[in-house]
Amino acid sequence: MRLLWYRFTDEDKRSMEFVRAALGQDVLRRFGIVAVTCGDNFHFEQEQTGISFDQWVGQQTGAFNDLVVECQRRTVLFDNMTRDEALKDVQIRQLLEKVRNLSSVRYTAEHFNLSAKGRQRELVAAEEPRICMNVMQQVTSISDELRRILSSNPESEIPALRALLVRCDRLNSS
Repeated sequence: MRLLWYRFTDEDKRSMEFVRAALGQDVLRRFGIVAVTCGDNFHFEQEQTGISFDQWVGQQTGAFNDLVVECQRRTVLFDNMTRDEALKDVQIRQLLEKVRNLSSVRYTAEHFNLSAKGRQRELVAAEEPRICMNVMQQVTSISDELRRILSSNPESEIPALRALLVRCDRLNSS
């Protein structure tokens, strides 16, 4: 059964990549729990098919299955639309049970500190478009100024050429 309401998007995949980069490549394997929402939709489909949530999870393929496997098949289903307090309590207890069953090691400040390089790479990658735009603007400005100098009397523009050289050096070293 492939539920029609379910989708695991490219954005979800990128989010998982970010989590790994920010918190450590093995964070999902060691500490991850997949919380599947829209349990109300699942229960509606389940009434018609009789397939349990665990069976449904086992039938999944692709990136979602890869995530489930990486998280050691730790999954919980949440009906986030229910008004039934007893069901809400059961869902929370199921999640807390998964948390309790994690290895005795907890994610600590030490784990966080060990993944600092990954976070730094993600920050740089996030800033890359802005940095590229800034560099392109500076290169355009330098090119425009050089054209202006070359179209006039270059000998009289030696100080301006020196200033352009300094700007180029700064841009190159940044």
